[in-house]
Amino acid sequence: LAYKTSIAFTLRNVPGSFFKALSVFAVLDLDLTKVESRHISTLPVRVTPSEDGDGPWGYIFFIDFAGSMGSQPVENTIRTLRQVTPFFRLLGSYPRSNNHC
Repeated sequence: LAYKTSIAFTLRNVPGSFFKALSVFAVLDLDLTKVESRHISTLPVRVTPSEDGDGPWGYIFFIDFAGSMGSQPVENTIRTLRQVTPFFRLLGSYPRSNNHC
């Protein structure tokens, strides 16, 4: 039975941060099945831009990828992303649907 895992995270607004986050999946041979982003306001947390380039707006990324929590590549990916992202949330790991509508 094939599984997929869903996560959400934010990144610092610095050159290459999205590339670096996605490279974790490539290095560990994990297939991305969905990548989405949503514009978010960070105003309750930060009113003025910080020195690292973050302003009052940012993005949250939602990613689905092939693999289950029991596999070492998935566990390594999650551990790495938790270390390099300001916000990380594991949304779940569940059987993949055979229906690709």
